[in-house]
Amino acid sequence: MTDREKHKLSTELESLLGELPENIVDFLKSRVLVMVKWVRMRLRSILML
Repeated sequence: MTDREKHKLSTELESLLGELPENIVDFLKSRVLVMVKWVRMRLRSILML
């Protein structure tokens, strides 16, 4: 990666810092929903035994 590319990437990342917390929260919410669905599915399969 060239110095110019590194600088460009650094600038882009710095511009995203203001959005980072909201993005992290959104990501975690989506992961939690996936986990809840998985747990429900597993519980249903266990209860059917």
